[in-house]
Amino acid sequence: MPPRSARLTSIRPTSPAIIGNPLFLVKARMQAYSPFNPVGVQHAYKGTWDGLRSIVRADGVTGLWRGVDASMLRTAMGSSVRSLFGNRERLSPP
Repeated sequence: MPPRSARLTSIRPTSPAIIGNPLFLVKARMQAYSPFNPVGVQHAYKGTWDGLRSIVRADGVTGLWRGVDASMLRTAMGSSVRSLFGNRERLSPP
């Protein structure tokens, strides 16, 4: 079993991705909306709360975490690369 710090290091970076995914989902859908050039499925939300309510009504509470697996992977990969190069900078002589 890996040391406690290694487990926390692997869990900690993905926590914000899980917690922030509902807001990121609404933001991405609001930014992708275009009344002039509609492409694919359009979501016309009046604001953040309207977007959250609409997603819960349409897809249930679990719909708020649509795409969280990609967010977790992106965050974990970015964190591991940053950690690798951060350790190299600390270990290299000045």
